[in-house]
Amino acid sequence: MNKIIENLKTSYRSLANFELSDIKLQEANSRLLDLSDLDLDQHIAMHSPAIAYYGSLYKQAARNLRKLKHEYEKWEKKAYHQARANFKIDNPTHKPTLDDIKSQIVVDNEVEMGEFDERIDQAQFYVDLLEIWFEAWKTKGFYIKLYAGVMDEEKFTSGDINVYSKNDNSPVDLVDRVREKVKKLNN
Repeated sequence: MNKIIENLKTSYRSLANFELSDIKLQEANSRLLDLSDLDLDQHIAMHSPAIAYYGSLYKQAARNLRKLKHEYEKWEKKAYHQARANFKIDNPTHKPTLDDIKSQIVVDNEVEMGEFDERIDQAQFYVDLLEIWFEAWKTKGFYIKLYAGVMDEEKFTSGDINVYSKNDNSPVDLVDRVREKVKKLNN
């Protein structure tokens, strides 16, 4: 099992350098998502590696966010116990309320709380951004299927197996036909 995990880690690292028309996955260039740009065969070849790569990045960002939130929760519990202990030392006859303790935590730890808030916001931003990018790749997969369906339909109706040679149909023409199909599906 460990060998498989190590092989997967190596494969994941190498996916960052996977290229589509000299654009590496790690560059996250919007042209990678545009079916009217570049060659369809390249888009199809890139799709699975891209899903694996961006899915892994998304999952890693989500784990990092969970870890950071857990770290904050632990810090907050320690700060709570420290504030409660300080109340007992400073005023042994007064029993502090929960609001007293929470207020004291803010007063004593304003800087640290601000730093945690910034780190958590940044981590959430990464998760959201990677989730959007990952979902875009999944959507692209739907359009690749639709695109291939248009090509198959034209091949079937024309009887010409060479109807898709690169000299006869540009990717833009095929994308226009896919758009027509999508309009029909939405009506």
